[in-house]
Amino acid sequence: ETYIVPETERDLSRTAHKVIGEVFDTYIILEYDAQTLMFIDKHAAHERMLFNELVKNDSKRSTQMLLTPITVTLSKEEYSSVLDNLDMLMQAGFAVEDFGYSVVIVRECPMEISADEVADVVAELAGYLVENRQKLISEKKEWLFSLMACKAAIKGGMYTTEYERELFIKRLFASPEIRYCPHGRPVMIEITRRELEKNFGRV
Repeated sequence: ETYIVPETERDLSRTAHKVIGEVFDTYIILEYDAQTLMFIDKHAAHERMLFNELVKNDSKRSTQMLLTPITVTLSKEEYSSVLDNLDMLMQAGFAVEDFGYSVVIVRECPMEISADEVADVVAELAGYLVENRQKLISEKKEWLFSLMACKAAIKGGMYTTEYERELFIKRLFASPEIRYCPHGRPVMIEITRRELEKNFGRV
């Protein structure tokens, strides 16, 4: 039986723990209190870290100018929705202009996004804007931040070294509020030594 660790249940930064390793290049395994194993989804955890930073630094966004501006072809509805939200995109760090004939051109993007992710982010955002026209600007921006965090976060299946895992865990445990990714998936689950031993018929 696994157990999802709820928000602020315990201060993990003050808990003695040992990083055991990583499985499937996706889940970091810890042992703590000599009685519990914890499995951490590194993509979900990193996604939440980045999302929190994006929200916190909303008023002081860092952008990068693209060496080669990127054009994105959209449907007529998507094109119109993007043009109606240029100010929101600018606030989020995207310098987007009308290029005509259902095409927009992106000249700047947030530092968190790589150039090869820009077209996908703008296209996904355009689809979201069409379906959520009535939502407040703050809600649209929050959704965009969650998309940016997802794109920028380390992916499951990407190898991390032992040193990188230790730094990652230290950073994660410094933020006790991080228990779920922006999409609501748990960041960490636990299984106790007793539950493990029950499965092996030892108790």
